[in-house]
Amino acid sequence: MTTALGNIQSNLMMNNINNIDNATYSGNIILEHFNIGAFLNKKDLGKVSLNLDVDGKGFKQKYLNTTFSGNIYKLQYKGYDYSKIIVDGNFKDPIFKGKVFINDPNLFMDFDGLVNLGKKDIAYNFHTKIDYANLRNLKLVTKDTISVFKGDIKMNVSGNDLDNLVGDININETSYQNNKDTYYFDDFTINSSFDSDLLRTITINSPDIIEGKVVGKFKVNQLKKMLENSFGSLYANYNPNKIIKGQFLKFDFAIYNKIIEVFYPGNIGKNTVFKGNINSDNDEFKLNFNSPEIDAYSNSFHNLAIKIDNKNPLYNTYIQLDSIKTKYYKVNDFSLINVTTKDTLFLRSEFKGGNASQDYYNLNLYHTINKEGKSVVGIKKSELKFKDYLWFLNENEDIKNKIVFDKALKNFSIEDVVMSHENQKIELMGQLKDLAYKDLKLDFENVEINKILPTVEKFKLDGSLNGSVSLKQLNTIYQPTSSIRIDDFSINNIALGSLNLDIEGDDSFKKFNLNSVLENENVESFSANGEIEIVNNTTSLDLDLNLESFNLGILSPLGGEVISNIRGFASGKSNIRGEINDLDINGRLFVNKAGLKIPYLNTDYNIEDNAVVDVTESKFLIRNATLKDTKYNTEGKLNGSIEHKNFSDWKLDLNINSNRFLALDTKDSEDAAYFGTAFIDGYATIKGPTNALFIKVNAKSEKGTSMKIPISDKEVIGSNSNFHFKTFDEKYNLNTEKKIPVRNYQGLELEFDFDINPNAEVEVILDRNSGHGMKGKGFGSLLFKINTLGKFNMWGDFQAYEGTYNFKYGGLINKKFDIKKGGTVVWEGDPMKAILNLDAVYKTTANPSVLLDNSTFNRKVDLEVVIGLKGNLSNPDPDFNINFPNLSPILRSQIQTKLDDKDFRQKQALILLSTGGFLAVDGIDQTSITNNLYEKFGDVFGNIFKDDESKISVGVNIVSANRNPGAQTDGRVGVTVSTKINERISINGKLGVQ
Repeated sequence: MTTALGNIQSNLMMNNINNIDNATYSGNIILEHFNIGAFLNKKDLGKVSLNLDVDGKGFKQKYLNTTFSGNIYKLQYKGYDYSKIIVDGNFKDPIFKGKVFINDPNLFMDFDGLVNLGKKDIAYNFHTKIDYANLRNLKLVTKDTISVFKGDIKMNVSGNDLDNLVGDININETSYQNNKDTYYFDDFTINSSFDSDLLRTITINSPDIIEGKVVGKFKVNQLKKMLENSFGSLYANYNPNKIIKGQFLKFDFAIYNKIIEVFYPGNIGKNTVFKGNINSDNDEFKLNFNSPEIDAYSNSFHNLAIKIDNKNPLYNTYIQLDSIKTKYYKVNDFSLINVTTKDTLFLRSEFKGGNASQDYYNLNLYHTINKEGKSVVGIKKSELKFKDYLWFLNENEDIKNKIVFDKALKNFSIEDVVMSHENQKIELMGQLKDLAYKDLKLDFENVEINKILPTVEKFKLDGSLNGSVSLKQLNTIYQPTSSIRIDDFSINNIALGSLNLDIEGDDSFKKFNLNSVLENENVESFSANGEIEIVNNTTSLDLDLNLESFNLGILSPLGGEVISNIRGFASGKSNIRGEINDLDINGRLFVNKAGLKIPYLNTDYNIEDNAVVDVTESKFLIRNATLKDTKYNTEGKLNGSIEHKNFSDWKLDLNINSNRFLALDTKDSEDAAYFGTAFIDGYATIKGPTNALFIKVNAKSEKGTSMKIPISDKEVIGSNSNFHFKTFDEKYNLNTEKKIPVRNYQGLELEFDFDINPNAEVEVILDRNSGHGMKGKGFGSLLFKINTLGKFNMWGDFQAYEGTYNFKYGGLINKKFDIKKGGTVVWEGDPMKAILNLDAVYKTTANPSVLLDNSTFNRKVDLEVVIGLKGNLSNPDPDFNINFPNLSPILRSQIQTKLDDKDFRQKQALILLSTGGFLAVDGIDQTSITNNLYEKFGDVFGNIFKDDESKISVGVNIVSANRNPGAQTDGRVGVTVSTKINERISINGKLGVQ
């Protein structure tokens, strides 16, 4: 049979059909897509398809008394189609008793027991085991994206409302899974009982959720009114709620965190307890609440204690917290206490605020009820120390400074709430009536904005604020307006002029007209005009911006320690349109007198005047602008973009190309890994956020480049000597790659890929104090890398074309060697572990007679001292050789025979370099000592007459006469003068007397 509710097939034996309400039936019934909800007038139920054997009487719910068993193939309940259900039971309105087995994809459940579905009486006596219930898919839970329940539930409760419900609920072996975690609960029991005096006890016991009990005589729906009467009893004008007398309850609970984790984004710390009592006859209310920690919705409260006793003569309420942490503000050492005097409840609260507890608050409030029965919250003189400035609320103890509102919290009157500091004042006033009327006004008078605005990272705002903001509403018509002016407005101590901001909204409170002008010396350096619209909780803009010589110096802090001295002036136009999170920005700016500095490189650059900067929704685009360094006037072409996200999170993507451009100009410092001046022919890129830039240079050296690499490992260079010969232990440390402390660099990542040519001079400084080191010109390729982990690495090789090695030893030797062409230095990561393969030559004259067997030879000859530098840069292993280019082969052979001994050769080389002569069998003679002293005097004299830029130098050369028998020579004195007029012209001179 087809009906409006669905298809019905039946095979029934029916009796007493004429009395349909008492008709009996027995047989089989099949329903297909039958609207059981409409039939039973149940909105939560929908269509059903089933095949049941039935035996009973009655067809209307009121008269049903039926036994049934069979299959329910589909049943719609709250929008979900349940399937695979087996039932076997009896329904006699309003009680179902029987068994139900569900094998739905989202619900595996067995049920056995009784349920009273009536509206008057409550009766549940059943046992159900739920192996799996996906509450999300069953549309019973919408908050969690994952919601799976498992558990074993036994319930036996009865009554006709919540006030007389008795029985037990037991939940065992329970688990709940949501998108955060899976939670397991031990036994959970609830018991409600009454004794012979009708004293009710509700006991809750779960070691994971809550433990405790409530004891008393009370009506559940009157608990709120009892609380209101308890607080209202403090005031003579309070009109109490009508409640049944003789009600009271005591409660004592311990709360655990798991239940909070399941249902809310937070937790409650262990050992959280609350207890107290309420009495309707004497309106008594007491509460003690203590919790070590409460976290909820990204807010946390630490060591919270609340004590309430409305009958305590000393205080009624006391609240104390160690700290309150939110996303926006942090509060420490919070306390609040209140007492009641002559129908007025006085409150005092003290606390500290800010990340470093730098703010201080001392608030004095009161609450009373006036003759009209309205609540009055007033402000007595209070202190607020914010950003190190002391503000007052109601500084003059005015009788106003209060808010009056009715019991329904619908009508409010704000009477001149004033906050002041010196001659500055902020005043709030107005009225709110229900939801249909508002008239609010906020006035500012001489308010210095840096004293009230939160600290904005990298921006310091100053200025004097005057004006007002108002909002009026009558039913659906709104009149929002704002007219404020900031005089002496400045950002980061850069004066910008006076800022005027006028906003006027339409009567729908959805569209606002904005007109803002920044005037500086009668010139509108900035203006913004257009509309702001709010539709479906989304803010949209349509603004035209104009800039005229707007000072870009306010942006300098955005560079942090990486980019500084951002400067210049911008002019142009731009339009901002679209939703606030997806703005479409188009415009073009022209910059003048612009520039910036990169402190790490010690380079400062100007940008050509009238350089074009195009503005888009998230970028400032720079195309082919000329960049010029301010010291040497080298130039490069700048291209790229400056990206932002809603004018925050700034990032650079810039490229510089040049055939000669200053890329480095640093001086020596204690922790300098390298320094000097570098001019490049190539390109450089600057990328990344402004506080962590990555600078990459790929270029070859240009004229004027001078790179210096200091080696300052104190373990391998002693303080008493400028050159150190390795001991066995030191060689061991080197072979085992003993680690050298890493320098620390932060905020910048630099990759310097540099092709070296004879335009560049490379110097390795072995000792800053003495000047011991080597420098030269040549060819090679060097790669410097400094990462954000603070490690400095260096790779590449350098082949010397020409150069010098300044050799100093023991404070006695100070000689300048010429480096032989073809020597190499190779770096493979650690700059202190470069591999040397160099030969350096020092040319001089000396008498080699003490080295000859032939005593008739007695004159000075030309000779060369050669140092071979091999091995690790920070601890090289030198090898000395002495050459006699003009001696006869026979004499050279005699000398070489003795110099073949390395120790003897090294000793003679050092003596020769320190004294100017060879070591005789009887030791060092007086002439050698005198010559060494003369040489040291010459060095000192030369340093006195040498200027810092090496434009002029004067030297003295003194050699004493040798009076030793058989080796006599004359003494001599020489003066040298050298001056450099310019890069191409220099004058050198020498004067000598023998």
